[in-house]
Amino acid sequence: MKSEAHPQQAQHERTDEFGRTPSPQWLLTVTALGVLLGAVVVLLVLSALPPMPTLVMALAGGAVTAALAAPFLYLFLFRPMQRHIHARQRAEEELDNLNRHLKALVAERTESLAQTNRRLTHELEEQRRTAESLRRHNDFVEQVVERAPCLIFAFDADSQRCSYANYRIADLLGHDAQALVAGKQRLADRLIQAGDRVSFNALVNELVNGPEGHVVSGSCGFTAANGRVVPLRYAMTVLARTPTMEARDILLTALPAAG
Repeated sequence: MKSEAHPQQAQHERTDEFGRTPSPQWLLTVTALGVLLGAVVVLLVLSALPPMPTLVMALAGGAVTAALAAPFLYLFLFRPMQRHIHARQRAEEELDNLNRHLKALVAERTESLAQTNRRLTHELEEQRRTAESLRRHNDFVEQVVERAPCLIFAFDADSQRCSYANYRIADLLGHDAQALVAGKQRLADRLIQAGDRVSFNALVNELVNGPEGHVVSGSCGFTAANGRVVPLRYAMTVLARTPTMEARDILLTALPAAG
């Protein structure tokens, strides 16, 4: 509160000083009264003195007028003007100080904004590089999975609905991968021959109830698109789990069984 009161008080003082600045009317009035007072006093003094030469009378009159008018003009004219000039000088100095302070604040704020902009630019560039690296990594992983020599499935642990199948399903079984993913049948009902479904489902249950990282393997006949049964060796593991660590997605890889 005190730090706010001091500038306000100084502002009121400067306003009072500027408010007492002599106006042109006041200056003219003071000058005229000073001259009039001096002239009146000179005439009164000279009228009381004995006759004297004109030059002496002029010099004496001028001296008396100057002696009388000088204090009057100083008190009511020059002193207020001097105070006004000093007040203006102080105000200009304060404005200069304030201007320098504002320039310093602006420079500091500009530098702060520049640093923030550089930091954000760096972070955006890092994010862009990270996103680009992740995209290249994902593309690489996708190419690896698609070009793998084995059949790769991903299916739901409960419904056994297929969520992914690589292109090898067309080579080994003649099925379309997109049609298989779009279908709603259980993987065992759609691809596993009837005689092997019980053992296949038993391995799925073993995997679901098994520990983290557990892998099961087996072999069975897979039904091709033309109805032919193709014997495949397969292995399965849990691909993803729920927050409660229950099996959610299962990964299956399969290769033709050795003749």
